[in-house]
Parts: sequence; C-alpha cells; structure tokens
Amino acid sequence: MPLIELSENDRFENLSFVLISGVKDVKIDNLTAVIDKILDLSSREGLVIQLFDATKVASWKHLFVAALNALKAFKHKYNISSKLGMEILIFASGQRQIRDAISMLGLSKDTKEVAVVILGSAKDKLDRVLKEIAGMLNGRIDDSILEILSEHKVRVLRGTFGISDEELETSTKSQRFSDIADALVKCIINRSSLLVVQR
Repeated sequence: MPLIELSENDRFENLSFVLISGVKDVKIDNLTAVIDKILDLSSREGLVIQLFDATKVASWKHLFVAALNALKAFKHKYNISSKLGMEILIFASGQRQIRDAISMLGLSKDTKEVAVVILGSAKDKLDRVLKEIAGMLNGRIDDSILEILSEHKVRVLRGTFGISDEELETSTKSQRFSDIADALVKCIINRSSLLVVQR
C-alpha cells in the first residue's frame, strides 16, 4: 500500500501523509450505515477518508494525483466541495458536479472492491484505520485491485471515463497490454487534472 509523506508545498492544515489501498471481497449490507461509520471514524480519528469503487480506479497514482489536486484546491480556495474527501472524489472522477462524481466513482450496495484514500498527520494511525475500514466493509486488504490487470478493467475504465481509441493512441502506439494500461492511467489523470484549469 502506498503510504506517501507529502512535501511541505503539498500539505494542507495538519495533513502530512496519504495512504492509498484496496479492499476486496467487500460485503455491504447497509450502505448508509457503512458511510455513517466511516464519517464517524474520520471525525473521531481526525482523518480525511474517502472510498471509491475500485473497479473504476486507474491505479494508486490516479487517486494520489486526485488527492494532490484536492489539497491544492483547498489550499488556494478554489474547491467545489466543502469536504476534502469529496473534493478528492471530484478530481478522481474528472466531474465538476458532486452528484456526477458520486454516481461515477462512489460506492453502491453491490460494490465488491473498494479503493481507500486516507489523509492524516500520523502514519501509524493511517495503517490502523485502514484495517478498521476493511473490517467495516467485511473485506480484506489487497492493493492489486487498484491496478489495471485485465482487458475487462481496461473496458470498464474506458467506458467510465469516455476514453476513445484516438485519445489512447496519442499516448501510446504500442499494442502491449502494459503500455496500453499505462497510457490509460495517463489519460485518466490528465482528465482529472483538467479540472484545475477549468476553475
């Protein structure tokens, strides 16, 4: 799991670390109750926690860049949402509307793979809270679900983000799967970063 210490320039308030991980084999019986528990945990621990449907996440890098852009938006006061976690979701989705971002990358009762972003001031706390979140989701930690490892995920991501053949081909001419996956990550990160320019 990537646990990244933010540079001084990227920090906002007391947030010094970002942890990005995956939880698979998730069983959500009551989505509202899970969200309420996550919000309570976030408040109790003094952390920012945001969850995503991992089937629509293009690697940990995708979420890290979204987190950096959200931190920058808050720092420079051009954020759309009043909540940093929601701002990360907005940047990860590349959508300007909160409703659209939630619809695109948010959880549903049918979600089986969850991507987790946690921001905080103490790295040991982040790891402990990740384990608690995995327990709340009745799942197990597995970062491999964040990566693009199948043609199916390529199709899901291209459909979710509307990535055309032409857009993908401008990033790579190769037909190797790993090159296509890398190009797709770049296209999606570029889409989310465009929100900064549009504000």
